[in-house]
Amino acid sequence: MELTGKNIAIGKISDNLRFEQRELRCAQCGEPSPESMTSYFIFMRHGQTLLNEQGIIVGSIDDPMSEAGFAQAREAAERWKEKVELIVSSEMIRAKQTADIFKEKFDVPIEYDHRLRERCVGADEGKQDEVPGTSSPLHDLFLREDYQPKCATPLKEFEEETKEFLRDAAEKYKGKHVLFITHGFRLLTIIKLIRGWDVGRITKYKLPANCEAAGFYAGEACVTCGNRFYEEKNKAK
Repeated sequence: MELTGKNIAIGKISDNLRFEQRELRCAQCGEPSPESMTSYFIFMRHGQTLLNEQGIIVGSIDDPMSEAGFAQAREAAERWKEKVELIVSSEMIRAKQTADIFKEKFDVPIEYDHRLRERCVGADEGKQDEVPGTSSPLHDLFLREDYQPKCATPLKEFEEETKEFLRDAAEKYKGKHVLFITHGFRLLTIIKLIRGWDVGRITKYKLPANCEAAGFYAGEACVTCGNRFYEEKNKAK
């Protein structure tokens, strides 16, 4: 599952990943995994929405998928080669629509978790995704603690909620192969926390596109840093 970002490969729907045992390393410190991994979690962004197509910040707006988004999700499901035992989705309509397409393909149950919802970015929702007077995307600012749009969910609160979700998921879905359907900024936050990145590192990473995904093994806590997520040796950084 290979998606090349500015600094790292995080995953994309592909045909070449298989679930045989790999040499795994902690996604944060690079230490070898303490045991064989039996859990595999794939975190995927939903299909494209009408506002996505217009380059508009969506956030907590419950924007449905567009025709192009449905086509993306159907194509992703058709190309999907990985084992899926369960789908866990955000409750927002665009994520639910994506999850339903995968459910139809794999005939597996769906659960919903509000902690996969997108962050509310308050007054910036509905704006063009561009910092006025520049060519820089507005969404890059959402990763900075010193940028807080009016009425937005505080970044620290959003990250703490995501940490709680990851802790619970590692325990609740132990031994399972789970597809999580979420949103762009939540996916970035998941990657940031699993990899232990600081703000400087994550702000240099490109926002995952619609229906792109990141995959991690989950297991017991790393003896060095306590992280519970692992990657293949050649991908861990």
